[in-house]
Amino acid sequence: MLGYAPPENYWKTVESQRLLLEFLTLRDAAGGRRGAAIKRTLEWQTQAQQFLLELELWNGAREPVEREYFDEKSLLFDAYADLVPPGALRTPAIVSAIDFLRRSDTGRVPRALWFANLSRVIERRDPGVLAALEQSGHPLISLYARAERLLTGRRR
Repeated sequence: MLGYAPPENYWKTVESQRLLLEFLTLRDAAGGRRGAAIKRTLEWQTQAQQFLLELELWNGAREPVEREYFDEKSLLFDAYADLVPPGALRTPAIVSAIDFLRRSDTGRVPRALWFANLSRVIERRDPGVLAALEQSGHPLISLYARAERLLTGRRR
């Protein structure tokens, strides 16, 4: 439905490569049996917060294709939210991902791709996600959050 996106099209610019390498370094530092303990250290959490700040500030101005920038940034937000523990690190990442989706709804990114990323945020089922979606200031994102809240309430 979205069309094939060849992997060789991604991570070509210096900025995207730097962010990917920073993420991989953060992920690898918290790998193995001691991963949960490492993620609780101040040093790792500081690095994680710094990475999120850099990801938020990345505007993709040097990316040759807007869809590739959208894919790369969405992927990094999603992978980061999977990596960090719930709470003080994950919640701001999800709020930032929602804000990125809100700002990206310009008609230049394929609608199906945009919805696929919105669905991934909704499916996280993290506490506060629906409230953040409802407060996004984007009518469609807010509508989907309200619909999810209604549907979730009926499933119980």
